[in-house]
Amino acid sequence: MSGHAERPDVVVLAGGRSRRMGRNKALLPLPDGRCAVEAVLSVARQVAGRVFLAVDFAEHGAQVHGALSWRPALIMDEIPDAGPLAALTGVLHATSASAVLVLAVDTPLLVSDVLQILHQAWLETGHHTNAIAAPLIAGMVQPMPACYAARLGDVADGLLASGVRSLRALVQSAGAHLRVVDEQAFRSADPSLRSFARANTPAEWKTLLVQAGQRDG
Repeated sequence: MSGHAERPDVVVLAGGRSRRMGRNKALLPLPDGRCAVEAVLSVARQVAGRVFLAVDFAEHGAQVHGALSWRPALIMDEIPDAGPLAALTGVLHATSASAVLVLAVDTPLLVSDVLQILHQAWLETGHHTNAIAAPLIAGMVQPMPACYAARLGDVADGLLASGVRSLRALVQSAGAHLRVVDEQAFRSADPSLRSFARANTPAEWKTLLVQAGQRDG
C-alpha cells in the first residue's frame, strides 16, 4: 500500500451475540494461542491508518479488550441490536479516512494481501464518492471483508431510518457504486480463499480450525 495517507481505516465488527456459537466468537482460541479477534486485529494493523473495534455495549468491549495484547479504539453501537449496518455507520461518521475496510470477527484466517487487493480495487474507482469494493466468492457478493467509502454514512443512515439492518442492503443500495472483485483476484495471495472462511456455529469453527492447520502449496 503506497503511503500512509492512502491507508484506509479498518473496523472489526464484534458486536454480535454469538447465539448460534453458544459463546463469544471473538474469544474463541486458535491453535497458535491467540483468540479469533486478536488474529483479525493483527491483520488489520498491517494495512490500516486506524483500527476500530465495534462492539454492542461497554461491558462486552471491556471483556474483549481484556483478552488483547494491543487495544484498538472501541466504538459502541449507537442503536442497540441494530446489526452490522449500524456498527459500520458509526465508524463511517467517526473516520477521517476516505475509506473503511470492514472485517468480521469470525474470519481469523484472513491475510493482509486480500485487504490490500480490496483497497486497491476501491482506489481504482477513482475515489468514487459512494464506492464499495466487495469480493465475489462462490458466485455471491460478500459484504465482509470489503472496502467502503466513508461518505456512505449518509446512505447508511437512510437505510437504518427505514428499518434496514444488514450490510448486504448497503452493498445493494442504489446509493452505492459497487465494484465487484472476482475471487480469482485473491488466489495469488490466498490460494484456498481461507480469508473468507467464517464460523457461526461450533461445527463451522471446528472446520475452520482444520483449515488453520493446513498450508497452501
